[in-house]
Parts: sequence; C-alpha cells; structure tokens
Amino acid sequence: MALTMSAVFLVAPSESSAGPAPRLTDVQIVGITSDGNNGVWENIEHGQLKAKTPLKGENMYLKVRFMGYDKDFLAFSGETPIKRSAKIYDIDVIAGSNRIVVGRYYYIKIPISALPEDKIRIDGIDTVTWKIIEGNTLNFDRGEN
Repeated sequence: MALTMSAVFLVAPSESSAGPAPRLTDVQIVGITSDGNNGVWENIEHGQLKAKTPLKGENMYLKVRFMGYDKDFLAFSGETPIKRSAKIYDIDVIAGSNRIVVGRYYYIKIPISALPEDKIRIDGIDTVTWKIIEGNTLNFDRGEN
C-alpha cells in the first residue's frame, strides 16, 4: 500500500509599494451643464472666465479636474460657501505613465437655487498638508426654465 502525500503551498501575492501620493497641484473646472440643458456638456478651456451656454433647470453639473491627491473639496458661489449643497456623484481616475493614478475627475451636482451669485469655484485640500489649492472661478448666466 502506497501512501501519497500532497503538499499545499500558499503563495502570497507579490508585494508592491507605491510611491508617495502626488501632491495636489491643480484644481480646474473643465466642464459644465445643467439638467435643463439636457446634460449637454460645455468644455471649459484653461483661462475661460464664463460659460457660453446659460444654465437652465434645477441642477448644475460640473466636471472638475484634481491633479494630485485631495483630502476633500470646498465649493463657493462668489465668496459664499456652498459645500453642503455640492455632491460628488461620479469619479473618473486620471492615469499617467505606467497606469499610475495622478488625479481624478469629480462630477459634482449643485442645485442652482443654492447659488447666491452667478459664479462657482471649487477648491481642493491637499491630502498631506491640508493646504487649500484654489480652483478657477467660472461665471455663468441663468437661462429661463
């Protein structure tokens, strides 16, 4: 009678270490739409001060690029804080070389009624230093609903 022994080997996945998280260096509104505009996005170019299409409906939607890692964000209409009204509803990662994440696109929904002025700014907070990185201010017009 032959006895057979089997050995079970557990192989741990290879360890890898990521470098330090990239510091937050830039926050930029790169797209805007509203539910009254049927979700058609207007691309916002670097240095553009005002959206071309008036916003209609109840909600504004922003696409905001965060380069580096953020701890959180702040939202302002003029100088009025509106963070409690601003909600992230989707996220896309921005991958650099070697598929390493270097930033994110946050899609943010804000009720237009929560904006006391016809301008919006999103700032980021760096994940390491908690330093506030100020974003661009974008002016807009309100269209008729």
